Amino acid sequence: MSCEGCGVCHLVCPADAIILKDHVSGQWFKSDSQYGPLVHAQLGIAEENSGKLVAKVKDEAVAATEHKQNMGTMLVDGPPGTGCPVISSISGVSLALIVTEPTVAGLHDLKRVVELTSHFDIPAMVCINKYDLDTSYSEVIAAYCQESDLILAGRIPYDKRVIRALTKGLPPVCENEDSPKNKREPSASEALKNVWDVVSRHLDTLP
Repeated sequence: MSCEGCGVCHLVCPADAIILKDHVSGQWFKSDSQYGPLVHAQLGIAEENSGKLVAKVKDEAVAATEHKQNMGTMLVDGPPGTGCPVISSISGVSLALIVTEPTVAGLHDLKRVVELTSHFDIPAMVCINKYDLDTSYSEVIAAYCQESDLILAGRIPYDKRVIRALTKGLPPVCENEDSPKNKREPSASEALKNVWDVVSRHLDTLP
């Protein structure tokens, strides 16, 4: 298994046989957006994400909002999986929104992340992305959520307008250029807004 750089081996080695050296795996940046400050990072070529880099981005995001009023909720976009970067991304959060897809692998990974959030006593909700690519398996995931007392925040359809928005550098919720045909199709933008409504209402109920 690859080293995550947490440094525990160095701390517990009884013979002081392990020496850790600083290694730059990426850089963090602070940008402005219409929604507020955006703190993000870029990994170097062939570098893997690390919990330390995620923690640095989160610390800088907190620092960027310390002296600003009415900043609202801070959102942390976590990586897939259950490794050190994921643990770092959910550390200290009020609520985790787990995004899955209607596949066998999607359900398997969902269960692993649910175990992780449960271990750290973090409330979790679920969102099914591209649910209409396999509606029958989406129902399997919905049934798992019900059995596990997990709130299903929503289901987002597969929508080519998301790709078009991203290629223009726009958030999917800012989709435009709708033709009458497109308006009859499921809208990822509306689904995303509905998911956020569910999540924000649930956040208001948390201590």
